[in-house]
Amino acid sequence: MEVLNKILSLIQMKGIKDKDFLDDVGLNLTLLSDWKAGRNKSYLKHINKIAAYFDVSTDYLLGNTSTKALPEDLEQLISLYSELSKEDKEQAIRYIRLLKLDGKDKQ
Repeated sequence: MEVLNKILSLIQMKGIKDKDFLDDVGLNLTLLSDWKAGRNKSYLKHINKIAAYFDVSTDYLLGNTSTKALPEDLEQLISLYSELSKEDKEQAIRYIRLLKLDGKDKQ
C-alpha cells in the first residue's frame, strides 16, 4: 500500500482529479477504485508510466529512495498552484512568463 499512498499523495499534490490522472496516464477509470480497495495492484505494472507522469523516479514510488527528484521549491510551487482557482492559475502562468522574459533582458 505504500506505493499506492505515494501515488495518491502525488495526485493530491498536483491538484488533479483521480479521473484526470487516469485519463492522462491512459488507464481504465475503474482501476483507482480497485487499487484503493486492494482488489488490484496493477499500479506496479504501470509504475514507469506513473513515475514519468509525476516526474519522479520509480525508486521513489517503490520506496527505494525518499527523494522524489523534485526540488523543494518546485514542490512548494506545485502545492500552492494546486490551491488556486482556474483564473488565478492562468494569472500565475502569465506572471511567471513575464518573469522569464524579464530575466532574459538582464542577461
